Amino acid sequence: MKAGLPECPGPSLFLFPMKELIAILQPGKWTATKNKLEEAGVTSYTTCRAYGRGKQKGLRYISALGEETRIRMVPKRLVWIWLADSQLAPALEAIMSANQT
Repeated sequence: MKAGLPECPGPSLFLFPMKELIAILQPGKWTATKNKLEEAGVTSYTTCRAYGRGKQKGLRYISALGEETRIRMVPKRLVWIWLADSQLAPALEAIMSANQT
């Protein structure tokens, strides 16, 4: 090792296998999901706004005048969480329980 340079961690990095959990949520469910994740011990995550649609192909509204308005892409919240293998089950349970419809 040269003076002043840290030693390479080597294969010890692979002793802690990680999982990536990606969830797409309804925007109104984010606060409840965040609270459940904190109760499960998950405090680090990355989120962003996302837009998408499911099988319903967007939303359709009929105004008072009888005109139809379509929203093709519905707003959503995208969440990325990187977890140790032991934290995966509690995090999944927290997300599913907070987002049941």
